[in-house]
Amino acid sequence: MAVSTSSLAAWRAGSSPAGRPATAATATTSRSGPTGSVSVASVVRPSAVTVPAAKATPRPSPATIASAATRTGLHARFPRPGLYRLWAQFRDARGRVLTTTFTLEARQETRTKRAQNDSQALHVRTAPCSDVQSMHVRRLLLVILLVITAGLMTTGSTATLPPGRSVAAIATLVGDYLATHPTVKRVLRSSGISVTLISCGAETGSPTDLSADFGHGFSGRLIRTRNATYFQTPIGSEIAPGKYFDKVTDYYEPYSLLGIGTLAMMATNLIDGHRAHALLINRGRLTAASIEGGTGPHTIHYTVHIDVRRAVERLNLPAYIAYTNPMPLDQRTEEEYAKVRAGDPAAQARLRARIAGDLGPSADYELWVDLSGRPVRYVLSAKTRTEMAFSDWGTCMVNAPPSERVRELKG
Repeated sequence: MAVSTSSLAAWRAGSSPAGRPATAATATTSRSGPTGSVSVASVVRPSAVTVPAAKATPRPSPATIASAATRTGLHARFPRPGLYRLWAQFRDARGRVLTTTFTLEARQETRTKRAQNDSQALHVRTAPCSDVQSMHVRRLLLVILLVITAGLMTTGSTATLPPGRSVAAIATLVGDYLATHPTVKRVLRSSGISVTLISCGAETGSPTDLSADFGHGFSGRLIRTRNATYFQTPIGSEIAPGKYFDKVTDYYEPYSLLGIGTLAMMATNLIDGHRAHALLINRGRLTAASIEGGTGPHTIHYTVHIDVRRAVERLNLPAYIAYTNPMPLDQRTEEEYAKVRAGDPAAQARLRARIAGDLGPSADYELWVDLSGRPVRYVLSAKTRTEMAFSDWGTCMVNAPPSERVRELKG
């Protein structure tokens, strides 16, 4: 096992403002042996990262691990005695990056009799984060090696810490990026519902291709080019022999126009659900962050845990309504929402109870972002699971259906 320690930095535990390192030091060391790589790096925020769960794999014997720990050394200098909190990351054979935190206790001791009058060295001891107590550095290395056994390390691989992002930044990342990069393909799936939207620009009249399947036979596809609009319902069905789309014209049946409006509104509310989700995520707590990816593209994976009851208590209800159901289809809901917007306490309490009931007691929001900052996928796991995938940033196109498959109604 070749173990390398690089970019080692730390802060005095409890002696610096939240999220800011107070002191830093660097050290490097390596040992040769079976393939593997370990990186130990600085912590940006103490509570920002936890160890992702790893599936069990065949592990070396305890004797092998202990032997490797004995042969491995860690050398570091710190500016003063005290407690320091560090991060370590390990890449396994599947390309997953495992992240863990640990605490070091640096004690001041004389290096040698010859160096007593010249300098002093700070020797490192370790202690668990939950119960800080002195331990020998080899025990720290033994703990690190035990984590490594979740998967063999790849030769020459390195691990880096994910960029530090606040919960507020993670909550709005999708919406902020879409606002400046509107050309993208989005696919949403949630509880038997699927919606796909290909958009080419944000200005009025920009081409779009919207497909939605709400189940129970209610589905449709709406294609808007710069010159015409085409509609199909249900998806994939013939509306006349050899014809699959209607070209929407002034002679298109009023009931079909109503169907277009209803389908488009419902699908758009779902596909833009990230705006409502952001209101809840912003009240959550970042519980994990890691860099993932083996031989393929790497992604940064963030996880935010949401206490639904607390989040709903502070929820901006008028904004939530505007994002989830701006135009209710029934009069009773419209009247109830009007009371909520007017500040009626009873109406607001009813809405908060309904939202909490729909989500369940807790939720987890997971976001994957590529190394250039583009959203790749997000998952909101609550009472129901909602997943959104992003692709074809800046390259997607919308094409009209073949003319021979289009029916055009004329007066």
